[in-house]
Amino acid sequence: MTGSFPAKASESLPANHGPVDALRRSEERHRALLTATSDVVFRMSADWSQMQPLDGRDFVTSNAEPIANWLDLNVPAFEHARVKEAIKTAIAAKETFELEHQVKRVDGSLGWTFSRAIPILDADGNIVEWFGTASDVTRRKRAEEELRDIRSRMEAALDAGAIGTWSWEVQADRFYGDASLARMFAVAPGDVAGGNISRIMETIHPDDQPRVQKLIERVLQSGDRYEASYRVAQPGGLWKWVTARGKVERDAKGHPVRFPGVVIDVTDWKRTEDDLARVTSESQRRKRLYETILSNTPDLAYVFDLEHRFAYANEGLLKMWGRSWDESIGKTCLEIGYEPWHAAMHDREIDEVVATRRAVRGEVPFNGTFGRRIYDYILVPVFGTNGEVEAVAGTTRDVTERKEAEEALRDADRKKDDFLALLAHELRNPLAPIRNGLQLMRLAEGDAATIASAREMMDRQLSHMVRLIDDLLDVSRITRNKMELRPSRVTLAEVVASAVEATGPTIKEAGHQLTVLLPPEDIVLDADLTRLAQVFANLLANSAKYTHRGGTISLSALRVGGEAIITVQDTGIGIPANALPTIFDMFSQVDRSIERSKGGLGIGLALVKGLVEMHGGSVTAESTEGQGSTFTVRLPIAETAAPLSPAELAQAARDPQRRVLVVDDNRDGALSMSMMLRCLGNLVTTAHDGLEAIEAASAFRPEVILMDIGLPRLNGLDATRQIREQPWGRSMTIIALTGWGQENDRAESRKAGCDGHLVKPVNLADLEKLMAELCRR
Repeated sequence: MTGSFPAKASESLPANHGPVDALRRSEERHRALLTATSDVVFRMSADWSQMQPLDGRDFVTSNAEPIANWLDLNVPAFEHARVKEAIKTAIAAKETFELEHQVKRVDGSLGWTFSRAIPILDADGNIVEWFGTASDVTRRKRAEEELRDIRSRMEAALDAGAIGTWSWEVQADRFYGDASLARMFAVAPGDVAGGNISRIMETIHPDDQPRVQKLIERVLQSGDRYEASYRVAQPGGLWKWVTARGKVERDAKGHPVRFPGVVIDVTDWKRTEDDLARVTSESQRRKRLYETILSNTPDLAYVFDLEHRFAYANEGLLKMWGRSWDESIGKTCLEIGYEPWHAAMHDREIDEVVATRRAVRGEVPFNGTFGRRIYDYILVPVFGTNGEVEAVAGTTRDVTERKEAEEALRDADRKKDDFLALLAHELRNPLAPIRNGLQLMRLAEGDAATIASAREMMDRQLSHMVRLIDDLLDVSRITRNKMELRPSRVTLAEVVASAVEATGPTIKEAGHQLTVLLPPEDIVLDADLTRLAQVFANLLANSAKYTHRGGTISLSALRVGGEAIITVQDTGIGIPANALPTIFDMFSQVDRSIERSKGGLGIGLALVKGLVEMHGGSVTAESTEGQGSTFTVRLPIAETAAPLSPAELAQAARDPQRRVLVVDDNRDGALSMSMMLRCLGNLVTTAHDGLEAIEAASAFRPEVILMDIGLPRLNGLDATRQIREQPWGRSMTIIALTGWGQENDRAESRKAGCDGHLVKPVNLADLEKLMAELCRR
C-alpha cells in the first residue's frame, strides 16, 4: 500500500470524455508504477507537518492514518536537525527535497535512506503537498563504510610493505615498480626499473599466466578497470598470492598510454580463506553426516537443555511423537504429551545426570504414533568448554521385539525342559521291557516259545526307540536346514500304501476303522518316498493315538489343478482352539497329561510340517475340541510318469549271489548282519578293522561293502579312500553303516567315496532297498 491519492477527478466528468479517459489511464499507470517499485512512497502536507498513510514495505514503520509525529517515529533524534534544515530549504526554494540520512527500521535497527520529494504546486505556484520516495541504501552505505575500512587498512598495509605500486608505459613497454613490489615478486629492483613487463609475467604461476594475460589484453582494449589475483614465485619453490588492481590511461585518440596500479600481498588472507573454506566444508560435511545418521537410525536421538526442554529431536523421534520440529523444540516432556509420571521421571533423571555428571539408563513403555511400545534409553551429560554440564543428550531404542523374543525364548526354554523330561520318560519306557526280555531269555533257556515271544517284544520296543531317535534327528536336521531329500518320481498311492503299512498294526490294535479314498488315476509326485510316507504315517499315528477306541480315521485325496490335496480326518478328542496356532511348533503338546498317557515327544507335527514344506507343500490343521481333527496336506504334482515300482525294487534287492563284505569292529554286529544277508542268498565275508577291510576287499572282490566308520587301526573313511584308489575298487558299491547320522557325517562319507549312508540300527528293508537302488546304477 502506498500513500493514497486524492479522489479521482474523472469521477465528476462524463465517462466518454476524452481527457478524462487519458487522465484515468495516466493515473492507472502511476498506480502500477508505485505498486511495482521497491521504494517507500510518501506524501507530505505543504509544510511537512503531517504525513499521509504510509506503507513502510518492511523498511520503516507503516501508518494507516495521517500522523504528525512522523519525524519522531521514523528518524533518529540525532538526524532531526539536519532533516528539518533540508525541509526548510526545499520549502523556501519550492525545489526538490533530497537528503541521505539515517532512519529507524521496522526491526528497531538503524538504516540509511535516500529521500527525495517534489513539491506539487497549484495554478498560483503555491505548494499544495509533497510527493516523494525513500530508497533503502543501507547496503550501499555499509559497503562504503567497508570500502573506507579496506582503504584504511590498505594504506596501513602499504606503509608496512604489504602493498606495492606499479606503472606500465604501454607503448614503450617499460615497467616500473617500487621496492615493495620487487620484494613481493622476488625480483631485483633493476628488473622493475623500466624493463619489459615480460620479466614480471615470468614470475607468475604457469597455471595463472594465460588468465592474467587475457585479462590485461581485454583491459587494454575495453578500458575497464583491471583486477586479478594470482600466484607469484618465491625462493625455495614457494608461491605467494597477490591481488593486482589498476586502470588504463588513454590519449586523446583513446590509445592506451599508461597503466598504473597497485599489487597487494594476500597470501595470509588466501590461506585464511582456504582454511576457513576447509573448516566450513568439513563442518558442513560433518553436519550432513551426523544429520544423515541421526535421521536414518532406528534409534530416537534428542538433547535436553538444563530447563528440561528439548533442544534437538531427530526425525525418528518427531515421527514417534507425530509432531513437527517447530511443535516440539523448546517443549518439555509434559508439554509434548508424556503422561505426568513419565515426564516427572525424566525431569528427575535430567537433574540426576547434571548433578552426578554420570549417565542414567532406563526402560519405559510409551504410547506414540507406533502404538504402545517398550523403549530402552540412556541419558548422558554434555560438557561445555568450561567443564560444566551444559546439556543432557539421550538415545532411545525400541526394544519391543527384543522383549517379545526374550519371552518367546523363555517359553521355548520351558518347553525344552518339559521335552527333555518327557524324552527321558519315553526312552526309559522301552528300555524296561528290553531288559526284562533279556532276563527272561536267560531264565527261559530251552523254552523256545518263551524266547521267541521275548525276542518279538524286544524287537518291538527297540523299533519304538529307533523311531523316537530318528524323529529327533530328523527334526534337528530340518531346523538346521541339514535334511537331505532323495527325490524320485513316485505315485501318491505308493506313499499312502507305505504310510498305511507302517501304521496299520497300531490302528488295528486300537480298534479303529481306517478308510482310504484315492482318485482312480495315478497322482505322480516328485518326492522322497520314505520321507513323505513318514508324513502321513505320523498323521495317521496321531489320529490313532488321540481317538477313543473304536473310532473312525479317513485318508482321502483329490487333484485340484497342479496340486494334490490329501486330508487325514478322525473322530478323536480334537484340539483346543488356543492350541491350534502353535500345533506345528517344536515340542508343542496340547495336554501334558494326555501325552504321558499316550506317549510321544511333541515333535511329530513339527516334523510333518518341516518335511511337507521341504517338498514344496503346506499343511494346516482344523479342529473342534471333542469332535475330531482334520489335517490337510497340499503337495505339488509332478508332470511325468511314475518311477520304478516297489515290486521291481524288492525283486532287485533279492537277486541271489550278491558278494557282500561287512566291516564292523563290533563282532556281534558284523556276525548278525552277515547272517541276515546270507539268509537272503548273498555271499558274505567280514572284516573288523580298516586294514583288514582293504585286504578282504582285495581278496574277496565284493560287489557291496557295508563299511563302519569308527574302526581301529584305520578308520572306515580312509579305508574307503584306499579301496577307491585301486582299479578293482572303483566300481564297488560302498555303503557307510554307522551310528553317526548328522548331515556333516553324510557329507564326509560321500567325500570319502561312499555311495550311500545308513544309520545304525539299520532296518533290513531299508538296507535291501538301498542295495538294490545302488547296484542297478
